[in-house]
Amino acid sequence: MNTKNLIISIVVILVVVLGFYIIMRKNSEAPMPYSTYGTTTPSVDNSVSNNTTPKPATTTPAIKPVSHNVTIQNMAFSPSSLTIKKGEMVVWTNKDSVPHTVVANDGGSKSSTLNPGQSYAFTFNNAGSFAYHCGIHPSMKGTVVITQ
Repeated sequence: MNTKNLIISIVVILVVVLGFYIIMRKNSEAPMPYSTYGTTTPSVDNSVSNNTTPKPATTTPAIKPVSHNVTIQNMAFSPSSLTIKKGEMVVWTNKDSVPHTVVANDGGSKSSTLNPGQSYAFTFNNAGSFAYHCGIHPSMKGTVVITQ
């Protein structure tokens, strides 16, 4: 009877460990909530030289845009005002305990609801001023000034 209980206990422990391993592996393969920059794009030269040997593929690194971070915490955007250059990206990360959004005051761009720990990224390609607020908590306001 004791041997039978020992074998059952060992099997249960192995099943739990295997389940934990599978869950952890799936979580490590989760996609980023916004596009990952800095990937490389292979380009292949399909021309053939005189000895009919094709040229090897070359890899050209993509230019990684400059990014700035805005933290959403304590029911506020921090920093509330940010000055960047045209072509740079801003990443808002919700470090608060409640959901938030990033909504352009002019109705232009809008993030989905950002639950705690989630981020939203936007690249600014036009100079000007981008005033925004949280669509859930309208008293939360911020501004991004984009220069040339």
